Amino acid sequence: PKPTRAERERKRSTRRRQEHRKRQRMLSKAVSKTATRSAGAAKARAVSAARVGGSARAAPRPTLRNRNVAGTRGGVATQALGPNEIALLAEVPESQVNEIFHTAGVMFAITLTGLALGFVLLRVESLVEAGNKE
Repeated sequence: PKPTRAERERKRSTRRRQEHRKRQRMLSKAVSKTATRSAGAAKARAVSAARVGGSARAAPRPTLRNRNVAGTRGGVATQALGPNEIALLAEVPESQVNEIFHTAGVMFAITLTGLALGFVLLRVESLVEAGNKE
């Protein structure tokens, strides 16, 4: 027997939910691993800097450039970026976070000022119209 339209829709929506949950789990796992790695790396850098007496250098961030894979003959094989490397690329340094929130606040204030000015102009226009009628 051929499945009904409702059954096909139910299967399709179930499949979509499962795929969505799978993507969410993969993303959360990648982010948690990245956070753990970066926290551990920061601690290790601080310890080594204290030992050496110099300042802690930031760990190199991954790039979107292709990386050579060892053990290839002649040609160059490239290795794809994993979810952890992609999550590291998405991290924003602390100074940029402050700048982003400052800019967002300024934009919000400009928007509210523009709205207030617009309503004041509407009120002035209505008063002018009322004055012209009398």
